[in-house]
Amino acid sequence: MKSKKMLLLTMLVFVTLLASISFASAAVIPVSDVRVEINDHDVSKKGESEIVLNLKRDRTIEVEVEFEADENADDVRIRAEIVGYEHDRRDRLVDMTNYFNLRENNRYVRTLQLNLPTLMDKGDYTIDVQLLKRNADTKTFSFPVVIDTQDDAMEIRDVIFTPGNSIKAGTSFITNVRLRNIGNEEQDNVKVTVAIPELGRVDAIYIDEIEEEEYKTSEGLVINVPLCADEKKYEVLVLVDYNAFEQEEQKHFITVTKNDACNADSSLTGVKSFNAQAVVGSANSIAGNKVSFPVILSNPSDNSKTVILSPQGADDLGNVKVSPNWVVDLAPFSTMTAYVEVTPANNVAEGEHSFTISATDGTNTKLLNFAVNVKPGSASTASSSSNWVLISVVIVAVLLIIIIIIVLFNKMNNDDEDEEDYY
Repeated sequence: MKSKKMLLLTMLVFVTLLASISFASAAVIPVSDVRVEINDHDVSKKGESEIVLNLKRDRTIEVEVEFEADENADDVRIRAEIVGYEHDRRDRLVDMTNYFNLRENNRYVRTLQLNLPTLMDKGDYTIDVQLLKRNADTKTFSFPVVIDTQDDAMEIRDVIFTPGNSIKAGTSFITNVRLRNIGNEEQDNVKVTVAIPELGRVDAIYIDEIEEEEYKTSEGLVINVPLCADEKKYEVLVLVDYNAFEQEEQKHFITVTKNDACNADSSLTGVKSFNAQAVVGSANSIAGNKVSFPVILSNPSDNSKTVILSPQGADDLGNVKVSPNWVVDLAPFSTMTAYVEVTPANNVAEGEHSFTISATDGTNTKLLNFAVNVKPGSASTASSSSNWVLISVVIVAVLLIIIIIIVLFNKMNNDDEDEEDYY
């Protein structure tokens, strides 16, 4: 009997010891007043499940975690992850801070970033935010989010060159562009353009329609490399225009090798060059306000020419476009005007910004220099002042109309009085 009691007592002590060890190992991270913001929205303000954020894929979101340390603690780490992504074995949508130490009564803020790939299916997901420490229970906060996309958005998924990325001068290569409609709306009349600006070679094609989430590959676009093109690597520009004003762009490279058939007799010596002339070279503007520089292009030869206009050195200025198009077809003995349109960005520095427009037909290149003097102000103030001018013009016009009506009315009264005197 005593042996049974001793065995029972030993088991009781053992269980108690295990429980104490388990309790000791289950310490908690000494933090409180935890606040979480996702893209500057405080999702912890009203409880974990009361706020559901609508986020756009193909974007980077920020997760900011703020808390107070109740005690000193070493080797603490914060982890954020999107749960529910189908391809998480390949692309883990997770970010973690480095290990850091806590000091009692100090407040800490850490920011993590999560990239939302375009391959994500639209729908409901969860963002888990975890506070981790060795030999301590993990604190986990979960927040529901909805992943959506823009109404109008296209993606260049792949660019394929045939026969390859190396071509001999004097021959042609074919480009097929693989597209995906990642927006919520069907896209009609999608224009795909492939060009080698330095050689003045370009081809374009239209895709009638691409439905939501649909993949489509363009028909082959053919680029002919001049027989005497220099042996080097050339930039190939791929442009996709859709929804009237939207554009996607990618830059690739193709290597051109020498063709022994090129000699002095086969060169383009004697062919008349096109002409490019800027009407004005400088203008004043304010942030967000568009200015235009007319460029006169003329073709003095009896052969048609394709001229490509491209900006250089304008990256810090803002949006630079060429209207009606950056690719201009000039008929023999013709002249036309293109417009270089510059809209300074809202954050552009005040003062003069210089840039160059390169115009090339593949054989000859003209460089046109421009300058925009950005002055204090914004497009809203300019719009406001122009509105006041318009209002002033309308007021003056109304006053003139009233004066004319009064003069006519007085003249009619005088005529009536004259008629009464006559009778």
